[in-house]
Amino acid sequence: RSHSLLDVSCGSPAYLALWAAQLLLLVAASLAIRAALMRRHARRREIGYPFLPDDVEWTVSNTTLYPLLCVGAGLCAGMFGIGGGIVKGPLMLEMGMLPAVSSATASFMILFTSATAALNFALFGALDPQYAGVLFCAGLAGTCAGQLGLDWLLRRLGASQSLIVLLIAVVIGLSAAMMGVVGTIAVVEEVRHGVPQGFHSICATEASGGDRYIE
Repeated sequence: RSHSLLDVSCGSPAYLALWAAQLLLLVAASLAIRAALMRRHARRREIGYPFLPDDVEWTVSNTTLYPLLCVGAGLCAGMFGIGGGIVKGPLMLEMGMLPAVSSATASFMILFTSATAALNFALFGALDPQYAGVLFCAGLAGTCAGQLGLDWLLRRLGASQSLIVLLIAVVIGLSAAMMGVVGTIAVVEEVRHGVPQGFHSICATEASGGDRYIE
């Protein structure tokens, strides 16, 4: 673990103020982007823009529902340790996006959400530089290998959108299964060591380095 870059301790007024500032900034940015999308959609309607079947129409209901669903995806990612793309990918497919566009858009969004999460952990001293370096290199290598492999497969078999949907489903299924296995093992270990299975202080967890029991 590293020290807080801002010398802010968990639970202090400065800590709470930083989290509140982030929340306000996100809400303000979301509302501004929503307004811009609705203005652009209204303008396209006025000039008779020919919407394609795969275009997303940013109506009042869509610009309200989809951001709320993305907030739920973020909460699940934070609470359960799942990737936001596991939720956003299928969500955008349900919105009517092309599978290739859905996959690329989800990856683009995850770039910013992951970078923001890493920055937050670094600012509050909850980042392990050694783990971060190893996982970054592994993730980068896996992403490059997956992208190159998928491009080769699509060129070999033809640009089939159904293949992308199938791969997304396989990744989500494997991720869910692995989460179940890892979560079960963690709960069994914690019960075996007498760790209470309930809500606990975030600051207490950070102070202990994130370890809830010691072998």
